[in-house]
Amino acid sequence: MLVALDCQDLGFYRAGIAYRQLEPAWGRPTDSATDVRCSCAMGLAAAGHARAVAELTGLLTDPEAVVRSGAARAISCGNPHAAEAVLRFKVHIGDAEPKVIGECFSALLIIEPEHSLPFVAGY
Repeated sequence: MLVALDCQDLGFYRAGIAYRQLEPAWGRPTDSATDVRCSCAMGLAAAGHARAVAELTGLLTDPEAVVRSGAARAISCGNPHAAEAVLRFKVHIGDAEPKVIGECFSALLIIEPEHSLPFVAGY
C-alpha cells in the first residue's frame, strides 16, 4: 500500500525489512510479518534508494521462503548490475525452496535477458 502511495520513508522501510512478529502455533512459533518484510523490501527498492540492493541482500537468507522470494523480486528493481550479481550469487549458493531460485531466474531474465539466458539455461 505504501509503495502505491509513493511513500519515500526509507527509515520506515528499513525498520520493516527487519520486523518479525512471532505468533504462538503448534510446534514452533510462526512469523506473521512476512508480508511486511516483502512489502518494505519492495518499498525500499521502489523509493530509488541507491543502497537498496545492498540492504536487501540479508533478506535472501531469511528463515521464511516467501520473504526470500520477495527479496529477489525487490532486488531486481534496484541497480541492474548490482542486482544481477547478487541474484546470480544466490542461485550459485542455492536454496532449499525451488520457488526462491525460480524467482531469481525470473528476475535475472527480466533485468539482463541477453546475459542471463545462457546462465539460466545452464540449470
